Amino acid sequence: MNVAFHPASQPSGVVRIQLYVLMAVLLGVVFPATAREPLASHPSVDDFVNQLTRSDDKPLARSLVPSTGGPDEARGISVEGQRVPVPVSPSIDLDVHFEYASAALTPDAMIILDTLGKALANPKLNTSHFLVGGHTDAVGSDAYNMTLSLARAKAVASYLTREGGIEASRLQVEGYGRTRLLDTANPESAINRRVQVVNLGGR
Repeated sequence: MNVAFHPASQPSGVVRIQLYVLMAVLLGVVFPATAREPLASHPSVDDFVNQLTRSDDKPLARSLVPSTGGPDEARGISVEGQRVPVPVSPSIDLDVHFEYASAALTPDAMIILDTLGKALANPKLNTSHFLVGGHTDAVGSDAYNMTLSLARAKAVASYLTREGGIEASRLQVEGYGRTRLLDTANPESAINRRVQVVNLGGR
């Protein structure tokens, strides 16, 4: 015997699911999803310019470092054993990705460097020189990490010169290996693998 099922005879659970689906569709129409903010790892040209701009109208950020006992201390700038303020040049840490254990840039890295190149050509920055510093995590030997970090810094500078039109004379490269970890408590953390760009000012 064939039995025809009508909506009224459906189990209450099925009806409830159908109602939930209908409500979700209606809410999607009335309250569309908000556009996501740009990823922090992909700064804009303005982000780069603002972060790297030196200004005589505002003091540079300052960092506290131990007193070195240098000649300036005789003039009362610091006292031996105390921590003294030292000007810090504007800089930014880039989450630039490379192929594993190499200095080959990934497509994602090229996107970031294309934006950086436009920033360095901005009138606010186009008379400045920059340090491009490579940093690694603590995996591997000191010698290996020094070599890798320098190669990666050179790869970034080369790309900025070749694709961004930035004069090579404006870029100084350094490799720091694992000597300047951002997260010393987690030396093998990915956050330590980065490329730092520092505004050295006009020369």
